[in-house]
Amino acid sequence: ADVHFKQNTTSNPQPPDIPYEIHPDLISKIYEQDRMDRAIKTFDPYKAAGPDNLQPILIQKAWKHIYPITRSIMIRNHDLQHIPRPWRESRGIFLPKPGKGDYCNPKSYRTITLSPVMLKLQEKIILWHLQHDLDMANT
Repeated sequence: ADVHFKQNTTSNPQPPDIPYEIHPDLISKIYEQDRMDRAIKTFDPYKAAGPDNLQPILIQKAWKHIYPITRSIMIRNHDLQHIPRPWRESRGIFLPKPGKGDYCNPKSYRTITLSPVMLKLQEKIILWHLQHDLDMANT
């Protein structure tokens, strides 16, 4: 990291003192209910849980009840340009690659990172905004 990002080598990065202002209409478009409903349905219900121990099925089954507060939290995250600390925690699992002779070698393993469902949901919603809304604006 020091070689490629010399100007960004702080050990404890901080959000900007004054977050960039985002127009409320844009925020409403990014986090519209239809988009959030579609996004939560794309997750495999029984996918392994992250460090929060929540599988997607729990969020999916409770979605109609938790949608309003989830949307409010995500909009607030976006406004503050901050992701809550529990959402930033992940769990790495090392799986042995089949047919490797020396399992003392780190290259004999592949890593799977399990992240909280809420982080993945917010990432997906923002990704869809970048892919769809911004692409449409440029055509």
